[in-house]
Amino acid sequence: MVQWFHQNYEDPSNETPRDSGEFVYIWGGPYEARDQLYAKFGDIASEELIEEVVREVEKGGLYDWAPVQKGADYEPTEDDDEPAFLDVYLNVPGPQYGSAEELEARKQAVIALERLEKIIEKRRAIGMGHNRPPEGIEAPDLPEIREAVKELKAEFQKPNPAIAAIKKWAKPLRDALVAAGKWSGKKIDKAVDEAMKPIGVGAGTYAVTQLFPPIHHAFDAVIHWLEFAAKSIL
Repeated sequence: MVQWFHQNYEDPSNETPRDSGEFVYIWGGPYEARDQLYAKFGDIASEELIEEVVREVEKGGLYDWAPVQKGADYEPTEDDDEPAFLDVYLNVPGPQYGSAEELEARKQAVIALERLEKIIEKRRAIGMGHNRPPEGIEAPDLPEIREAVKELKAEFQKPNPAIAAIKKWAKPLRDALVAAGKWSGKKIDKAVDEAMKPIGVGAGTYAVTQLFPPIHHAFDAVIHWLEFAAKSIL
């Protein structure tokens, strides 16, 4: 995990030019190690192990990272299939609803949502700039995502979360993941020159580079809960 991280993220001073004394993250960023490691390994590694890796990569005092540049001929690859479909889960509790496994999945979903909420608020405080996504691609609606996270947290913290409500408010997260995947491809193919301009991090870039990993992790946590909580048509 440490090797994977350093193969993909580096000190921004290595490659990223400065503008007015500040780093300009022309390839996306700044990234936090914890967000990227949870997004990549959250489904297969324990929280304790991921936190150990975070401590290892941050031991030098660097907390904001830039992606390793892949070269001019780099083509993005899709590591993930399309996000899971919510409609395969019925609005009917399954036999494991209320079980220890379901309660643990509920707890992990709240943790992932709280992490996403903190990142959204942190990035709002930094500011998003004025760039826009490439033509024909819409950036995720950040106010809608904030509302969805708020409603999901509230529902998960009820004694008996309603499956229909969870599905309703998980949909904006899924839509954001789909939009981010489309946007990132267009970004590489059509708008690299625009990204090189030192005009800050725009709304589209912000949504894709900053929020994609924690949104991905939160959505996966919701799906994991649905697998325990709801009956499925499959």
